[in-house]
Amino acid sequence: MTSEAEMKEIFEGKICPYCKQPTEFVDSSEVYRESHGMIYLCRPCRAWVGIHKDSEAAALGRLANAELREWKKKAHDAFDPIWKSNLMNREQAYDWLSEKLKVPRHYTHIGFFGVETCKKLVTISKKELE
Repeated sequence: MTSEAEMKEIFEGKICPYCKQPTEFVDSSEVYRESHGMIYLCRPCRAWVGIHKDSEAAALGRLANAELREWKKKAHDAFDPIWKSNLMNREQAYDWLSEKLKVPRHYTHIGFFGVETCKKLVTISKKELE
């Protein structure tokens, strides 16, 4: 079982959610062909997460491996049209999603989700847009 303190470090990008080892804070050129800023990286798991552009080290969420990165893209493709099409504003859309997923609002962000939650989000969002 993961402790609240460990979850906090996972969501801050400081611990890899896969191997539970500390991450490295490195330039993104380590995983991309060019620099896009700094990232938290777990080399053994090939998992990483970027940081907010207006911060020095605030992670955009938890580290993601290849499978989760793919599901996060699918989640954004399914969810973003809900608030971009003015069905509801972004804040309302995340409130709605929090209720649908039964996830506390402060943890309702695609950057925090694992594969299974991303899959649920895709299903829920597609139903909303039908």
